[in-house]
Amino acid sequence: MADTVAAQLEQEYGIQARWQGDTLHFERTGVSGTLRIAAKELMIDVRLGFLLLAFRDAIAQAIERALDQHLATEGKRSLK
Repeated sequence: MADTVAAQLEQEYGIQARWQGDTLHFERTGVSGTLRIAAKELMIDVRLGFLLLAFRDAIAQAIERALDQHLATEGKRSLK
């Protein structure tokens, strides 16, 4: 699932991502962060540059929606 999210971020927003252990590091101009995956939790840390700070709430909502969609899709697949 995380690989799918990383590919989508790269395609839609030009974000470059790389894995280091169980942590996905991502960045592009004005934004960087990590996505760590554990057995029962997902931790995301996003750092925004000065110009994107005004959009912080909208970006957080977009991230939450995208993760909710992906998690719901993965949950449906695992039930089959």
